[in-house]
Amino acid sequence: MAQFVGWVTTSTSGSRPKPSWSRILDPASPVHAVVAEREGGDVVGNANYVVHENTSALTPACYLQDLFVQPHQRAAGVGKLLIDWLVEEMKVEGWSRLYWNTKEKQPPRSRPL
Repeated sequence: MAQFVGWVTTSTSGSRPKPSWSRILDPASPVHAVVAEREGGDVVGNANYVVHENTSALTPACYLQDLFVQPHQRAAGVGKLLIDWLVEEMKVEGWSRLYWNTKEKQPPRSRPL
């Protein structure tokens, strides 16, 4: 089973555009990422999210911008693990809400968490 590891603190591969990593790694940026890994250190999923102010509450909201799970780990609970971590973080940080916009018709690679 995958486990939550923590905040992304270093760039891993060149798979993400450099602007994304520079924002994630900048402590002043509202863009963050968390990863899930298997024992042994293999990263099997990540969630990128943005904490932002909003006009409907006095506390920030969190937008889950991107959820990625390695294809060979899909439907194994990795996505759920990452979302569950974000729900707990929302409670700890006092965010007004956590939301995620997805397409009505997801592509075939999308599976239940």
